[in-house]
Amino acid sequence: HHCALINPASLIPFNSPQVAARDVCDQLKVLFSSTSPSLLHLEKFFGRAAAGSQHRHTAPLIQQLFVNFVLFSDGGHTVAKEAVQAMMQESSTNGLSALLAGVEYRLNRYGLMDVKALSRLRTMQESLQKQ
Repeated sequence: HHCALINPASLIPFNSPQVAARDVCDQLKVLFSSTSPSLLHLEKFFGRAAAGSQHRHTAPLIQQLFVNFVLFSDGGHTVAKEAVQAMMQESSTNGLSALLAGVEYRLNRYGLMDVKALSRLRTMQESLQKQ
C-alpha cells in the first residue's frame, strides 16, 4: 500500500486568486527584467491581470503593483503614458486619480519619493488629465 504524494499546488483551482496572483507576479518579473518594456509587454501584463481581476480584491492590488513598477523600475519611464491608457481599461478616471494621489501621499509621508519617481508620477498624472 503506497501513499501517493500530492503536489499542494495541484489542489488549487486554475481560476483561483492564488493562481491569478502567481501569474501576475510572473508578468511583473518579466516587466522588471526588461530595460525597455514595450506596449506588447503592457498588453500581456494587463491581459493576465484582467484574468486575475475576476476576483474582486485583486484588481486594486494589481494596479498598485503596476504603478510601483512604473515608478521604480529601470524601464518604467518608457511606458508611463501608455500605462495610464492601459489602466484606464480597468478603472475609472476618478479611481486611477485617487490611486495615484494615494501613492504620492504615501511616498511623501514615508520619505520614499525621489526625483525619478516624482517625474514618472507627474507624467502619469498629466496623461490621466488628458484622458
